[in-house]
Amino acid sequence: MDVARDILLAALNAERKTRIMYRANLDTRGMRRYFAVLMEKGLLEMVDDVDNDGVLYRTTERGRIFIEGYRSVAGMVSAEPLERELARSG
Repeated sequence: MDVARDILLAALNAERKTRIMYRANLDTRGMRRYFAVLMEKGLLEMVDDVDNDGVLYRTTERGRIFIEGYRSVAGMVSAEPLERELARSG
């Protein structure tokens, strides 16, 4: 989920695949897998880069909703209390 969020954040303003890959700290194989799933789910889309005769990737409105939902959930559950709870139950 963190990687999907990182990709969608990097693509908010339409970026080249390589730039998104670096910002999300992905290798080529990981990038292909994540891009395929995010595009299939309608969270990421390809757009023409008319200035450079290429392709850019942009977060869709559905992707923006995903980011907001992610932030909301992350705000409710911080890692430290969750780790303590898991340590107590394990």
